[in-house]
Amino acid sequence: GTFDWLLLFRDSHGETSTAILNFIDPTMVVLFCWLYQQAGGAGAIVPAELQGLRVNQESWMQYCTPQDLSFEVIADHGVGALGFKPSGMPPARVFVEAVDADSWSGQVGIDIGDELIAVNGTLVSEMSAVELRSMRTERPLTLSLRREEPAGEAFSDPMVVAGPMPSNWAVNSVNELIAPHAREQFRKTKMCTFHAQSRCEM
Repeated sequence: GTFDWLLLFRDSHGETSTAILNFIDPTMVVLFCWLYQQAGGAGAIVPAELQGLRVNQESWMQYCTPQDLSFEVIADHGVGALGFKPSGMPPARVFVEAVDADSWSGQVGIDIGDELIAVNGTLVSEMSAVELRSMRTERPLTLSLRREEPAGEAFSDPMVVAGPMPSNWAVNSVNELIAPHAREQFRKTKMCTFHAQSRCEM
């Protein structure tokens, strides 16, 4: 009863790789982190890009949309062959078809499937095949590339929990984690929502 929205993603092996939860109260995140740590869970817990039930309901598909990553690499003087094979030549779009892992391209992180966008500031779409071939030997040579990062594959549509209600154990555990000495120093007032709902024993 501590969250109202859950979305699970799977990796290439079909195993759960990521879980996105929207907790009904920020203090419940503290409890979740503690339980995760106690269980020896692998990976990390980080704040989600989208916050709030309504925002997640309206925008969760963005988690499943591939993201474009643009980057530049520079072949300085002394670099010989670039070490990658283009898929073709302008006016067609130019993608990296193969990469020699031991070459300059392999060392700077160019990967199969990357799209060549510009060379020394000139857009590939505005170049001829002859121009591109001649520029490959220039040094320094700045290559601007774009990579489409694969999106996560959701197991199913998100699970929405209507009217979640945390158990007394969850509320009391959060209070003890946040301020274990508080029980002896003060009593809850009407300012505490969980206390007003008789969900807290402090």
